[in-house]
Amino acid sequence: MKWLRNLVIAAAALTATATGARADVIFDFLQVGPTMSADQGTGYPVASETQFSGRLTVSDEEYAAGFNFNYQVGSANNPALSAAELAALPDLQLALTAGGFQRVFDNAYLLGYHNPIFLVSYNFSAEPKGALEAFVTIRAPGSLFRFSVREEGTFTAEFGSDDHFPMPGCIADICNAQGIVTVSSPTAVPEPASMALFGVGVVGLGMIRRRRAQA
Repeated sequence: MKWLRNLVIAAAALTATATGARADVIFDFLQVGPTMSADQGTGYPVASETQFSGRLTVSDEEYAAGFNFNYQVGSANNPALSAAELAALPDLQLALTAGGFQRVFDNAYLLGYHNPIFLVSYNFSAEPKGALEAFVTIRAPGSLFRFSVREEGTFTAEFGSDDHFPMPGCIADICNAQGIVTVSSPTAVPEPASMALFGVGVVGLGMIRRRRAQA
């Protein structure tokens, strides 16, 4: 059956140039309880409407092998990362949300430009298939953002700013949030070669049945 042989050859060519199924590993940072700050009059803790959330996405290869992304940006000796360097980092989204407003701290915001008054520390690491450890800080006059993840699967976040990244209830005082870290791996997405081989099987079976019906 020449037609079937040709289909198999075409699928084999795709297989030779394709990799296996893709699957990312996602670390979600889920806040537990309210964000707290100090009342400016009494000093007693009060709840703020600002909420913290975040997500780090690494490849399954990085998760299996372990990873360590460690950068400092802000001083004369630590320039911003290039576009190619940013593209090599795992996807990061740390967000402060209040009402309909959201402020996002991603790789480009943290490491993509050089601001002489901003000092940024950035570290995400894990042993092979191990627990995540992380530490991100932004220090600037009148502003602070600090996020840390501990091996036991919890995180803390501190943030407050007069002008650089102000959020409701977290301007004159530092706000504090805490929560848990969850890890998930979505269903792998088949590569084109896998789909091609599946198609060969379906088409081939259909042609064989048709020929038998005509015999």
